[in-house]
Amino acid sequence: MTKTFKDYYNDPEFAERHREYTKVKVPCECGKSYPRGSIARHKKTNLHKKQMDKNPISKQLHDAQELIKKLMNEKDLKVN
Repeated sequence: MTKTFKDYYNDPEFAERHREYTKVKVPCECGKSYPRGSIARHKKTNLHKKQMDKNPISKQLHDAQELIKKLMNEKDLKVN
């Protein structure tokens, strides 16, 4: 039987490891650091968008990442 996330989270050892994992600060390409559990939300904020517009290198990195994602999606959709 496969355990669900709820089953795993009821295990106190797993729950603690998971909480610690999501609290680890990771750097964002805009120059700030945020907890792993909040980075996706941060990337949608006006603060992140303004920082990306100010820093041309960060903007280039972000644009390159978006282009790679787009190309990967197109590659997956092609039928041989």
